[in-house]
Amino acid sequence: MVSKSSGNWCQLLLNKIVFITGGAGHIAKAIAKTCYAHGACLVLGDLDLEKTNKVKDEILENENNKENRILVVELDVTNETSIQQAVQATLDKWKTIDVLLNTAAIATVGNIEEVTTESWSRVFDVNVRGYALMAKYIAPIFKKQNSGSIVNIASTLGLIAIPNA
Repeated sequence: MVSKSSGNWCQLLLNKIVFITGGAGHIAKAIAKTCYAHGACLVLGDLDLEKTNKVKDEILENENNKENRILVVELDVTNETSIQQAVQATLDKWKTIDVLLNTAAIATVGNIEEVTTESWSRVFDVNVRGYALMAKYIAPIFKKQNSGSIVNIASTLGLIAIPNA
């Protein structure tokens, strides 16, 4: 925790490279807007490049100086090659990553008796395995620079039961 005497905590994001998975999602967009407003450089990774580019455009729409602080990359968090390519694209542009924000997630809807094993496997692959794989490929960067933060975002669906959901 930053104490009041240490200055403006918002400055902690200034020029930091923040890699956000699920970059086309609502949670990612809200986080990205805040990080960008406080001076962070963003990597928005998602399977849906069209939606992710719309998020980028929305973040930049009120900017007078549209400096190149947002990189959009195609990213499948369940695919190690895709992760490696996205991480490498980030390193090619900025040479480092300071923060990993895992927001990529999916849910399955339906009565427990109707949900398929394949559907549950896909949810697990994205929501659990994907977070672990992202950490696997970004942790060596953090170790090398002796700093870095990983933030995993999860919904309340893991804590509450929703009838017929």
